[in-house]
Amino acid sequence: MKLKTNLKLKCNIIDPVPVVNVMILLVLFFVLGACFMGKPGIVLSLPRVEQTDLYQADSMAVTIAGDGKVFLAGKEISGREFQKALVDKRPQLLIIRAGGGLPHGQVTRIIGWARNAGIERIAIAAEAEE
Repeated sequence: MKLKTNLKLKCNIIDPVPVVNVMILLVLFFVLGACFMGKPGIVLSLPRVEQTDLYQADSMAVTIAGDGKVFLAGKEISGREFQKALVDKRPQLLIIRAGGGLPHGQVTRIIGWARNAGIERIAIAAEAEE
């Protein structure tokens, strides 16, 4: 004889395969995303001034790192290569980006090269004070 009951068995077991798949995808997303994050090329602490001007389009920016290395367009170049680039491009304005703690002699060396190349307008980059 069969008895009727209102009792139903529920299985509340979570299938682990989809959970593991989602976790693997999240790990891959964050690992690959971290690989493509931009890294700053040269870290500088520019000096602060009350007012900064906007620069014109026909300008060339050079960066001098704390160890004296010269960078043009994000690439390290030698002094001779920089002098050649100044003569070839002949910008109307040379913008010098140098850290506040850089020795004065290294900045004046760049200014001298620019003057020898015939560049008359030279600016030193700075951050605006707040």
